Parts: sequence; structure tokens; C-alpha cells
Amino acid sequence: MIKLAIAGARTLGLVGACFGTLTGVLSAQGIESHPTDVALTVEAPAFWAVSVANLEASTDWYRLVFGTVPIRDVQSRDGRARARIVRNGPVVVELIERVGSVEVAQLLPDGAHAFDTQGFVKVGLFVADARAQHERFIRLGVDADERVIVDERLRALTFVIRDPDGNRIQIFQDISDSNN
Repeated sequence: MIKLAIAGARTLGLVGACFGTLTGVLSAQGIESHPTDVALTVEAPAFWAVSVANLEASTDWYRLVFGTVPIRDVQSRDGRARARIVRNGPVVVELIERVGSVEVAQLLPDGAHAFDTQGFVKVGLFVADARAQHERFIRLGVDADERVIVDERLRALTFVIRDPDGNRIQIFQDISDSNN
């Protein structure tokens, strides 16, 4: 069993729902779990790295939306890439700008969607009040889903926002202990 624990918060009930089929997936891939396996524990902070078209514009967006501040800048030796790590509490994001990079959509045939590719298609964060954050994002002009939905199966409120490069960040609120 995989157990996710967020530092300073209780273990989320919907984690079991999300990963309840892990054993079946692993078995289907020929990976056997063992009764003596140690459970994986993931603790804050949340980290992801993302390729961006404009490092300065993305730095400003992440500051506006997540309240991040730059903590480190890095430049490649050949000068073709630069990166900035930004942080606000448990949220740490590495923004990477590389000369000549292209959007995934430009590489796909007409009519294809980013979900047609393999690899990560979005990241997710848990917040205390998804509806309040959704209203805040709308006021800020963030590209966000029109409404917050209730996912009964996950026992979560959820919606998606997109950064200036179209990268998807899904916002969740655990409602397993509430009547939302």
C-alpha cells in the first residue's frame, strides 16, 4: 500500500481511493508486492519542474497565483537554458526556459490532444478551500475551469487552472470528512 502524508496535515482519505487499484496494476505489469515491503511516505513540499516559453512572465504568474518568490537562478554553461526555482511554503516549482523549445501542441498531429502523449499531463495540489481559491483565481484573471466540481468517487472538490504556457494544475479539496 502507498501512503501519502503531508507534513503538518492529516493523511488524505482520498489517497486510498486514488491508489486503491495499485496492487492490481502492479500485478498486471508483473510486479509483485511483498508483505514486508515498506510503504512509501511522501511529505511536503510539493515540487515540479516545468518548461516555459518566458521565464520572467512565468515567474510573475507563479508569484501572482501561488505567492512564490525566486530562491535560485541557474544558467546552462552553453547559455541555451536558464532556470529559476520559486517557492512559497510547501510549493516549490522549477521554471525552465530553453532556447528553441516548442509547445507539445506543435508536435502533435491536427486534432490530437496533449493527453494523447505519454508522460505527465498535469500536477495537483490540495488546498483547504477550493471554492475560495477558484473565486480568487477568477478575480486574478487566471485561466481556470468555469466551476468547481464535486467528485463523489474521490470525495474531493476539484478544478483545473492553466499557467501561461497551458500547463495544467489541478486543485483539490479533500471532503471525505465533510458534507460539501
